[in-house]
Amino acid sequence: MLHAKILKLTLQQFLDPLDAIDTVLKEYMLPELEVNDWLVFPNMGAYTTSSGTNFNGFCSTAKDIYLACSSSVGQE
Repeated sequence: MLHAKILKLTLQQFLDPLDAIDTVLKEYMLPELEVNDWLVFPNMGAYTTSSGTNFNGFCSTAKDIYLACSSSVGQE
């Protein structure tokens, strides 16, 4: 069985948050990530995109949005 290398990263090391609203997790065990890997945060709610701003030079409107769900959504 293969085991991914696990890294313990603080959010400061991983994302360098600029505001409290940027904080998703303070500490979380992550596997080693590669460029273009996705991080999925389920149950984030309706305001994840609408709370975006152009603060500090980041353009909040120039992103691709991907929606994904499984067939079990709504059957819980």
